[in-house]
Amino acid sequence: MSKSPNSHHKAKNNRLDQMRNGFERAIHILGRGFLEHTQNTSLHDALKNRTLSETHYYHQLLLLVFRFSFLFIAEDTDQLQQSHATDEMKSTYREKYALSRIKTLSTDTKFNNDKNLWKSICDLMDKLSKGDETLCLPALGSTLWHPKSCSMLMKSECDNQHIRNAIHALDMDWKLLTSNDIGAIYESLMELNPQINCNSPHFVLSVQKGNERKSTGSYYTPSVLIETLLQSVLDPIIDRTIVNKNPIEAQTALLELSICDPSCGAGHFLIAAARRMAQKLAQIQTGNAKPTPQATQKALNKVIESCIFGVDLNPIAVELCKMALWMETNEPGKPLSFLDGNIQHGNALLGVRPSQILEGIKTEYFTTIKGFDNNKIANAIRAQNRRELKGTLSLLFQDSNLPEENIATMHQELFDVCTEIPTILNNEHNTRCSQEQLTADTLIASTVWPKLSSHWELLAPTQNTWSSIHNGETNSNLEKIVAFLKSRYSFFHWHLAFPTVMSKGGFDAIIGNPPYLDSEFLKKNHPYQRQALSVLYSSTNGNWDIYIPFTELSVQLLKENGRQGLVTPNKILGSDYAASLQNKVLLQNRLCEVHDFSMQSLFEGAKVAVVIVVTEKGRPKENHKVQYLQYERGNQVSKKAQGVISQLRLLPDGYISFPLTCSEPSLLGWLQHDHRIIDAADCSDGATTGEAYRIQSIVKDGDADDVNNTDVIKIVNTGTVDPFELLWGSKQISYLGYKGFFPIIDAQTFKKDFEQRYKQATTTKIIMAGMSARLEAAVAPPFFLCGKSAVLIQPKANICPYALTTLLNSQAYINLYIGLFAMRGMSGKSFNIGPRQIEQLPLPPLSLLTTSTESAVAEFNQSRNFVKASKAPHYLSLLGKVLHAEQNKDIQAKIQKIAETFIRTLMHT
Repeated sequence: MSKSPNSHHKAKNNRLDQMRNGFERAIHILGRGFLEHTQNTSLHDALKNRTLSETHYYHQLLLLVFRFSFLFIAEDTDQLQQSHATDEMKSTYREKYALSRIKTLSTDTKFNNDKNLWKSICDLMDKLSKGDETLCLPALGSTLWHPKSCSMLMKSECDNQHIRNAIHALDMDWKLLTSNDIGAIYESLMELNPQINCNSPHFVLSVQKGNERKSTGSYYTPSVLIETLLQSVLDPIIDRTIVNKNPIEAQTALLELSICDPSCGAGHFLIAAARRMAQKLAQIQTGNAKPTPQATQKALNKVIESCIFGVDLNPIAVELCKMALWMETNEPGKPLSFLDGNIQHGNALLGVRPSQILEGIKTEYFTTIKGFDNNKIANAIRAQNRRELKGTLSLLFQDSNLPEENIATMHQELFDVCTEIPTILNNEHNTRCSQEQLTADTLIASTVWPKLSSHWELLAPTQNTWSSIHNGETNSNLEKIVAFLKSRYSFFHWHLAFPTVMSKGGFDAIIGNPPYLDSEFLKKNHPYQRQALSVLYSSTNGNWDIYIPFTELSVQLLKENGRQGLVTPNKILGSDYAASLQNKVLLQNRLCEVHDFSMQSLFEGAKVAVVIVVTEKGRPKENHKVQYLQYERGNQVSKKAQGVISQLRLLPDGYISFPLTCSEPSLLGWLQHDHRIIDAADCSDGATTGEAYRIQSIVKDGDADDVNNTDVIKIVNTGTVDPFELLWGSKQISYLGYKGFFPIIDAQTFKKDFEQRYKQATTTKIIMAGMSARLEAAVAPPFFLCGKSAVLIQPKANICPYALTTLLNSQAYINLYIGLFAMRGMSGKSFNIGPRQIEQLPLPPLSLLTTSTESAVAEFNQSRNFVKASKAPHYLSLLGKVLHAEQNKDIQAKIQKIAETFIRTLMHT
């Protein structure tokens, strides 16, 4: 009987868990082994005086274990030695050097324990770093095999028992390990944090709050997302590249394509893209729809070498990406270094474009970072740059002569105010880089320039200083600081890193799953980088998330008609902070497809609703159509829709909605009305979080008689609001731990402690449920307080609250809100209702929102002549008052239907 897909998936996860546990045990064993060895005083001292951090020690152990895994894989698959290696060379390697030999020895109880296993491993790694012709071993190259990558461990000692135990922990069937597994194992190991005590010695790996995976915003991408993304981004590129070409032309054209992941991690997306391209290339080369594995492998090698590019901020991830791609090539003796030009380490977001170099140093680059910079120093630097930009200062330049101890002081000042730690494995900066590189580095350094002391002011790369460097002058002190900042922030300039690709206009396709980190996290943990991104990218407005500039960058990097698709949170289509990205990037290019996976929980350990937004670079026509697909389970499409770009541009800023444009396109016309709710009322949350907890502390139980008692304030929250009705006293309210039917607060106590909220509570206003399956609003009389989870709407002068509730409770407004702001959906059928969204809803002329008199209401209640009443300008107000007063639900429903017809007619005129 064949296994079900679920059982196969479970078996694969179990295998991965076992492998991951083996990696973790090996790291733990080696970590203790090096710490426990009595001769490792240099290691102990480095950890104690913090010249080697616990994190960097862990990273060196990670690299070492991945070196081991590389060797086990290469030895098991016979990929390590070059193809012309003789049988004698292979035998010599197996018997004297192979790591698998030590694996055998580790289980041999008769093994001579006097032999230094660690030394023999170091000897092998030295040969692989330099190459050895006598054994046909290539110099593997890449940072993974650079002598300095594990330099502290290579200089230390580890006894045989720990080496044998670590090798035993890695005793697994390496032929089963795929290139994708490398990434999955690494992502899980990123959750671990080392705890070290050199005196014990103590080395423990544990998962802690704020672990690296969460703090870097990285999560391993499920295959269904990768498959969907490649179908919508890469397949159309491939198809149009080979159309109307003969086989020779098609092969050449395919191998000229460039595919890039700007946050590549361990290469999951790139591997999938390479395989997809290789399959098509092999089909063309062989003329066979099902090419042989050998033909496909040959095609894959060409694609990886010619078409695949990636960048990542994490240097270990970069090396594992190279390792994973190397595993895919299956080519004996091929060094990792063949990928050095294609897969690079750097901060993809923190670089300059040629157009920015032409603009020079902007004064806004030196914005003061509150809580870190010295404002006086920052003001002085900005003033200096403004004068230089106006051309009032000479372009003559002198090298600022700062003693070496002052340079060291500047380094220390930056460490004292900011805990950002330079990543390991960066290139050494002891040699002067190219003029073009230095020019770009100095410009980007100005965006992260600390304004801490007079030293920083003296060396600040203002316009004249930078221009002199641009013109070939030297400034050794400034170059040292720029190199220091580069090592800290990993500057990355795309036109210099990939000159051939960028000289052709850019990449054909950008794919990936960028990290998700909100702006407030960056402000707290990476303040200078956040400031830099705020001035380098036009889309970074409000409390933006880092995937926002990644999306803008991706479109920038495309050649004309190139395609990009990233896996991002669905807020890219439904949030205030996404407005700039939508208006300046997505809607200014050809937004092609939206794949909505919001209804699925795809990322283990992370509650995030994701979409794939596919964009093609180039101006869209007004009738350009955008496809929308929603997925309920895996890749099963549950809903399809289509929007026109001209319709999408009518939507409120920050909210691209397909449910609206497809289900009720007639409502789009409403958005062209001159007025919004913000013109008629002030919308806000009922209380801040701090206020809410203070209010909760003074809440007490009242009784039904308090409904008209002006000595107390009654609390109404989400859950106790129905359309046209407050449920205080008839439904239990929950408020930050309090539960009861009659929550009240002493009015005088509340007035004393919450003067502004008291004024709001003692006036007539609208209270609206903050989370519901529909819009629910009711007019609240004086001495009722809007709770934290509800929305407070305070009508302006001459605006009737009853008229507004008539509109807000109508089915048309419910459909409009859901259509516009569906991306604020919660679990089940409920969705978030927020003040910023409510205030964007359109209104009829404000003259129709006036208050009806009590006599008009009384007259209407006698006649119930809706036709006659509808001719009055205060009809909406009258309907609202009647609906609030009506107790019979059937009659109320009939009146609402009449109101619905009137509202739709009104809004369409």
